[in-house]
Amino acid sequence: MNVYEIVTQRIIAMLENGVIPWMKPYNVSSPDAINYVSRKPYSFLNTMLLGGRRGEYLTRKQAEALGGTIRDGATPYLVVFFKSSSDEEGIAENDCGENSEARQERRHGAFLRYYRVFHIDDVDGVESKLGPSEIGGASVNEDGEEIAGAYFSREHVGLQWNDREDAIYDADADEIRMPDISRFTGSDGYYGTLFKQIVHSTGAASRLDRATGTDRSCEELIGEMGGTMLSSIAGITTEHQIANAAAYCERWINNLRENPRMVVNCAGKATKAVKFVRGEA
Repeated sequence: MNVYEIVTQRIIAMLENGVIPWMKPYNVSSPDAINYVSRKPYSFLNTMLLGGRRGEYLTRKQAEALGGTIRDGATPYLVVFFKSSSDEEGIAENDCGENSEARQERRHGAFLRYYRVFHIDDVDGVESKLGPSEIGGASVNEDGEEIAGAYFSREHVGLQWNDREDAIYDADADEIRMPDISRFTGSDGYYGTLFKQIVHSTGAASRLDRATGTDRSCEELIGEMGGTMLSSIAGITTEHQIANAAAYCERWINNLRENPRMVVNCAGKATKAVKFVRGEA
C-alpha cells in the first residue's frame, strides 16, 4: 500500500464512522495543531488526519531525544508532506521538523512522505510549551462579508441572489448565483455555501485555471475543503448539518476508493484557492 492509499484509507475510515473530515470546525487561522520541535502549524490535510485535535505533536524519535517516552497504548497519527527529490537529506521543509522515520511515494520529481506522530498528552517527560490562552479558541479579525467583499471587488466576480434552491458558479458569466440569505436556517450554512462557490470561481482560466486536469468530483471536493477553510478563517462554524449525511459519506467513500490520490491532490488545490481568495497567492 503506497502513501496515497494509506492517507485515503484514513479519510475513508472517518467517513465510515459518519465523520466528514473536511467539515470539522478547524481554526486554520491559528496554529491549533503544531509540531513540538519545529513549532510549525500542520497543513489542512494533516489537520484532517489529526482529527482536528489541537495541541503539540512529536514523533517517537523527537520524544525520545527530549527524554520523553510514549505511553503504552497511545495511538499514533499519520501526517504527510512533499519533499523535493533535489532536497538534500536533512534540509527538506516538513511539518515534523525532521527527515527520518518516514516512508515515501514519488510524484513529479517530489516524494510524498509520511510520519507517525503522537499528541503531547500521550508523551511522558515532555512539558507543553503552549500557555492556556494559546490552545485553540483564538478569535479572528475578518468576518464572512469582509472576505467575500474583498474578493469580489478585486476579481470582479458577479453575485446574484435568486429564488433557486441551489447555488452555482456560472463559469461562462463568471457569476455566482445564490439563494437569498433569508432562505438559509443559519449564517453558517449561507457563508459555507457562498465560500464554496467562491472557491469554484478561483478555477477560472483567468485565475488558477483548474479547468484542465481537474475532474468534476475533484473540483467539488476542492470547493468543500476550501469553503470549510474560509469559514474557519471567518470564525464561522463548519459542522453544519447535511441532508442525508449517510448518503453523502457513502458517495465520497466510493469516489475516494476509486481514486486514492484525490484527497491529497484536492487538499493542495483547495489551500491554493483559499490563498488566492485572500490575496496571498
